[in-house]
Amino acid sequence: MVATTHRRWLLLPVRRLPSRQPMKTPVCIPIPTRNRARLPRCHLSRSSDPTPTSEAQATDSLRVAFACGGAGGHVYAAFALAEEVQASLPGSRSLFLGAPAPSLESATAASSSYPFAPVPPCLPRALLAAALHLYHFRPHVLVATGGPPALPSCLAALLLGLP
Repeated sequence: MVATTHRRWLLLPVRRLPSRQPMKTPVCIPIPTRNRARLPRCHLSRSSDPTPTSEAQATDSLRVAFACGGAGGHVYAAFALAEEVQASLPGSRSLFLGAPAPSLESATAASSSYPFAPVPPCLPRALLAAALHLYHFRPHVLVATGGPPALPSCLAALLLGLP
């Protein structure tokens, strides 16, 4: 054998995998590009019809919970997202989960009009507090931008079945 030591792995025999049944050819479904049927719009999106179709849709507004903390990049990104959601959907409500005062997120929430819910730094207590805040606020979605309060908030959302 004339191979050098750093190329020995190239000379090893290749094992054959056990034979399997041949795979079936995937079925291709054509997707029409024109003359698509209009999909129903979400009642929370902007539509040409200002009146909702039912009374339940009139009272229901988008609720978004934001979990942020630590550095300014996490906190200010969450507040920018909340401002954008509020600008596109004026009836929406937001809740911020973060470290208790004194922290950047609690100071930023105090200077804005958004409610703030503190999440303690201890993981078992943080998980319980985040779960209680999310249960009472009943958000449609949780947006985590990072930082220490994001982990217990995401775990609580997972336990509560929130996206």
